[in-house]
This record gives sequence, structure tokens and C-alpha cells, in this order.
Amino acid sequence: MVAFPHAGSHKASDALFLAAWRICFQRFGPKELRWRTAALPRLNHKVTLSEQIRAGNQFSLDVLCRLMVPSSYRDTMQATKPFLAVNSHILEPVKTKNHRTGRTVNGATLKNCDLNDSDLSVQAPAAEALFQSYFRAGELSARNAI
Repeated sequence: MVAFPHAGSHKASDALFLAAWRICFQRFGPKELRWRTAALPRLNHKVTLSEQIRAGNQFSLDVLCRLMVPSSYRDTMQATKPFLAVNSHILEPVKTKNHRTGRTVNGATLKNCDLNDSDLSVQAPAAEALFQSYFRAGELSARNAI
């Protein structure tokens, strides 16, 4: 289970988190990145989720996490060191590139990603719903974060 320590101890299954991670890469990441091996920038800031989106940070671990928590926690920074620490079974902190700015930033990669595609496919509709709950359908396919 993936735990969100800044969201009232909310938890999500590893499969749902991985399905959402994959959607984040597919919808907002550079096309050349492979979701299973590439790093996702953290881009955590003490701003609202709307401000994160307006700043172009859709392709970030912080926005991904904010979409996965109950709405009352979406304006709270989620992709923090404590988040990475409690989820060390699935995430590895790394330095990576912010593909929008070209700067080196804190990020994370997946580790021990041994769920198969059928496990992720089962969770894909729920993961897609997380994104659709915040983004309009037309924005989902746009790679406007980069």
C-alpha cells in the first residue's frame, strides 16, 4: 500500500498508484520517457493544487499524489521526504530533470515494480477517474505541462 502521511494517513493500493503513475507519464510526460524506468520530478510546493496546475506542474509526483488523496487534502503538499520514506518499498528518491525548465530537481523512480500489465489494467479505470476528477477531458490528452 502507498501511504499519504499528509492526508490523514490515506492509503492506496500499489496497483492503483502504479496505474496513476503510468497515466501521468502518458498524458503529461515527454514521449521518449518510459514510465517504468524514468524519474518523475517531485515539484512539491506549498501552493494549492490549482496553482500547481497553472504553473504547468502536471508532470510531477506532487500533483499525482494530490489527485490520489481525498479532496480536503488536495491543497496540501504531498510529495515530501516523509512521503518518500514511508513508501520506500515502491519509490526511490533521485535527482532528475524538470523537462519544462531543464533544471535539475528532486524526483523519484519506481523500484520493485513487479506488477504485470493485467494488474495495472484492472486499476486503469480508477486511475483515469482520478485525473478526470480534476482535469476536463480535453486537457487529459494534452501534453501542456512540457
